[in-house]
Amino acid sequence: MFTLKHLIKPPLTKGFVQNVLTRCLFSQKGSGSKKYYDIIIAGGGMIGTTLACTLGKNTRLSGKRILLLESSKDSLYVLPEKYSNRVVSLNPGTKKSLTKIDAWKHINEARFATVKRLQIGCDGVNSQVRNAMGVHYLNWKYDNTGVVATLTFSEEFDNCIAWQRWLPTGPIALLPLNNSQSSLVWSTIPADAKKLLQLTNEQFVDAVNEAIWKVFKHNSYVDQVLKTFDGFLRVSNCSPGLNRRYPPKIVCVEEGSRNMFPLGFGHAASYVAKGVALVGDAAHRVHPLAGQGVNLGFGDITCLDNVLGEAAYSGSCLGNVNYLKVYETKRQRHNMSMMAGIEGLYRIYRSDLTPLVLLRSLGLQTIDVLNPVKKMVINHAST
Repeated sequence: MFTLKHLIKPPLTKGFVQNVLTRCLFSQKGSGSKKYYDIIIAGGGMIGTTLACTLGKNTRLSGKRILLLESSKDSLYVLPEKYSNRVVSLNPGTKKSLTKIDAWKHINEARFATVKRLQIGCDGVNSQVRNAMGVHYLNWKYDNTGVVATLTFSEEFDNCIAWQRWLPTGPIALLPLNNSQSSLVWSTIPADAKKLLQLTNEQFVDAVNEAIWKVFKHNSYVDQVLKTFDGFLRVSNCSPGLNRRYPPKIVCVEEGSRNMFPLGFGHAASYVAKGVALVGDAAHRVHPLAGQGVNLGFGDITCLDNVLGEAAYSGSCLGNVNYLKVYETKRQRHNMSMMAGIEGLYRIYRSDLTPLVLLRSLGLQTIDVLNPVKKMVINHAST
C-alpha cells in the first residue's frame, strides 16, 4: 500500500517540474492500519516530491505507507505563459530518474503520524529536520547575490547551449528556454545586484549585453603564454578549432521576471541518524555556477531508493542506521568531490593572481582538446 498526502506548491521551471511530479504521485486506499507511516518526507518541493514518486514506484516498498509533508496551501497549478525566473538545469542522470517515474514525458511535452519508522528531510537549506538531528553543518555565505531574469534575443536560433562568462564580480550564465529566450543567472556583489533590480528594463538589458560582450583588460603575460600554447596545439593537431558560437544580442527582459537571492555553501557532516535521512539541499548546498545543485539532490534520490529497497527486501526496518549509512557513504563520496570541484572553480576564478589566471586558462584549454578528460568530467557531472 502506498499512501501519500501532498499539497501542490506552484513556483520550465521549478513550478512546472514540481506540478508534473505531483501528477505522478498516486494513492491507493486499503484496510491497513493508519496509526503510523513507514516513511515521512518533510518538504514537497522538486526533491521531496520526486523522492515520494520514486519510492512509490519501488516494488520492494509496495507494502509501505508514505507521508509527504508540505506546508503550502493547496491550489490548482496552471502553466503560465511566461517563464519563471527560477530555472533548473537537469543532467542526463536526472532525466533518467524522472523517466523512471513517468514524469519526464510530461516535462518533455510541454503531517503528522502517531508512529514513524523513517523521516526524510527534504526541507531545503534551512532544514528543520537537520536542526532536530543536531548534526554539524559546515556553511558560509558568499559575497555574491544571484540575479535571475528571463531574457529575449534579437533573433531566433538553435538555442541549445548554456553560456557562462566569468566577470570580475562573479559569473553570468544563460540557460536555454526556447529558440528565442534564455534564463539569466548573474552572480555579483550584493550592492550591484540591488542596483540591477532598480534599473529600468531597457537599462537592465544594456547592462546584461555589456556584461556578456565587454572586453576587459587582459594580462599581457598570460595572453602571450596562451598564444604560444595554442600554437603548440595547432602544430600537434590538437587545436579545438575556430567553430565557436556566440549568443545573439539581448533585446528584452520579461516583465516581472527579475529577482535576486543570496548564495552560500553548506554541507551536513552526517546525512543520516537512526530513523532519519537528509536529501537534497537539506544535506548540501553549492554555488549555482555549475548548475549542479538540484542534480546532486536527484542523485540522492536514486541512491536512497536503492538502499531502502534493499532494506525492505531483506526484511529490515527502513530506519535501520546500518542501511542508511550505506546511502550516506555513497552520496558523500560523490557529493563532496563535486562540491570541492565547484568550490575550487569559484575560488580560482575569483582571483586575479597571475599564476592562478594562467593555471585556469591553460587548464580549460587543455581539457577542451583532450576528449577523454572532457568526457570524464561530463560523465561525473551527469551522475
